[in-house]
Amino acid sequence: DETAKEQLLQLFSEVDESQTGIISVEEFAAKLKSKNGKLQAQLALMGLPINDPANFFRIVSVHAGDESLCNEFEANIEAFVEICMRLKGSATNLDLQCVAGDLVSVG
Repeated sequence: DETAKEQLLQLFSEVDESQTGIISVEEFAAKLKSKNGKLQAQLALMGLPINDPANFFRIVSVHAGDESLCNEFEANIEAFVEICMRLKGSATNLDLQCVAGDLVSVG
């Protein structure tokens, strides 16, 4: 898990073109659509295939709560990676219900 976390931190650091430690949903979406596809491949290997970057950002912000600098438009890289590590793997029906309940309470 530490190796995967380090790889994600490195990939997200590459996404952060302004080197502020914060990534925007636009930077994230652009990197996912890039030709080399490293970020998308790494996330998919972790069981996190991202088809809708804006929706994924929203899910991350729900899971972040008040503990980090994450919202649906930008996120602290370290917090974003931590949440990706928590979300990785195959989603169970229970996981999906928890996310659905969180999204209803936010909306």
